[in-house]
Amino acid sequence: MKKILVLVLALMMSVNCKAQLTEFVIALGEIVGAVQTGASIGKWIFSSPHEDDLKKGLGYYDAENYEDAIATLSIIDASDLDAVRVVANYYRGICFLYLEKYQKAKVEFDKVLNFETSFNTLYKDDIADFKGYAYEAKVLSLLCILNSPNSYEFWQGYLSFISGEYAKAFENFSKINENDKPLLRIMAHYYKGECRNKQNEKGKALINYKRAIYFSVPIDAECPNEITKYQQLAQEEVDNLICDEAVDINEINIILSLHSVNSAYYIDGLGAYKNGKYAKAFDYFSKINENDKPLLRIMAHYYKGECRNKQNEKGKALINYKRAVYFPVSEDAENQYEIKKYQKLAQKKIDNLMNDEDIDVHIKNELSSCKMDYDLELKFVDISITFANNLKSDNYEKFIQGVQCYRDGKYDTALEYLDCVGETDVSLLRDMAHYYKGQCRFEQQQYDKALINFKRAVNLRVPSDALYRFHIQFYQRRAQLMIDYVQLLVK
Repeated sequence: MKKILVLVLALMMSVNCKAQLTEFVIALGEIVGAVQTGASIGKWIFSSPHEDDLKKGLGYYDAENYEDAIATLSIIDASDLDAVRVVANYYRGICFLYLEKYQKAKVEFDKVLNFETSFNTLYKDDIADFKGYAYEAKVLSLLCILNSPNSYEFWQGYLSFISGEYAKAFENFSKINENDKPLLRIMAHYYKGECRNKQNEKGKALINYKRAIYFSVPIDAECPNEITKYQQLAQEEVDNLICDEAVDINEINIILSLHSVNSAYYIDGLGAYKNGKYAKAFDYFSKINENDKPLLRIMAHYYKGECRNKQNEKGKALINYKRAVYFPVSEDAENQYEIKKYQKLAQKKIDNLMNDEDIDVHIKNELSSCKMDYDLELKFVDISITFANNLKSDNYEKFIQGVQCYRDGKYDTALEYLDCVGETDVSLLRDMAHYYKGQCRFEQQQYDKALINFKRAVNLRVPSDALYRFHIQFYQRRAQLMIDYVQLLVK
């Protein structure tokens, strides 16, 4: 495996230097390329006090005589031009790679990467180019040192990454797993973050960077200095992203600590919201669903309200704030303090909007009367379950599971159960099923579909001798109220 990797790198470096990049093309000890500035490389190389040694060493390299190349290039010392010293270090590193002396190769590449230039340094652009080559070569030297099970997969991902194929690179980096060495896993997290960042998926990038930073490193892990370096790089990216998106770091840390399914979408939503992209932010927040933790769902409702408010959709903003305030929270839910904090913030927004003269008076009245109704809605679930148990209709158990899911905010699952109630069931169960399907659609903001379900509840034909006729009429009245309410919202 290691030999294959070295050959891949050697081929790539040869191609980069001799064909694609063309800055330093070396053939049989003669310089035939030119730097990007248009000046002949010979101009500075022939002013080197070790001109003959450099040409001779590069000739040995080109002839694949790596031991002699290393020995000859080692003659070049601090008295020479900076660019010449960088070239010598770089090619010594490549020679060591061919000889499978990976630690020594890494040392040479580090010398190139750590080379400091000043204002007066000549050929700084050329030095920068070689630093780029050395960075790529060092990555491979690390992979060879580690000799981890998926080193080759990482290298394929890295090649895709530097080629700008970020989705493909991400797939390769994702193949690094618990069987790999700690450094490789940290590097994979870091580069997955880089891929996400390049694709403008800031929230997901933050999560990958954080995984690199907080990776649990064994005491005896290989290459501890490199581990620290990649964790520092990841931290720098986190700091940049947070500053870039103007997101509260404490809030980000809370979200990441939840390990909720769609945390990344929430973080992306925050970034878009802070940058004034409210429609885009709303779309991100809308991806938070029943599979997420209660706190994340409450925060998403709150910020959806904020987005609507900023877009001057006051009525819809009130609905989202209300969803945050009255979200059903169990006593054992995580982050109770933060939950109460966001529910209080949402309530303040409701109070402020209810005093806003720009909001339609009808919507205000509906919301005022609906405030207690919404709170009671959860209690009606228990009543509905009692009715269903007494009915013992064909699909009463499915109905009960459906309304329980509705109460828990699992609307898609609730709809699956409620759809099981059909023509063979008694009128009350069918009417309640239509009503709760409407409520699920309403909470999912699928207002057109919600109206259809509520209208089906209202228009259900009830035989004159139907059991629980009074209760059916009760649900039909509530369905009619929801129809009027939704129609106000979608005006």
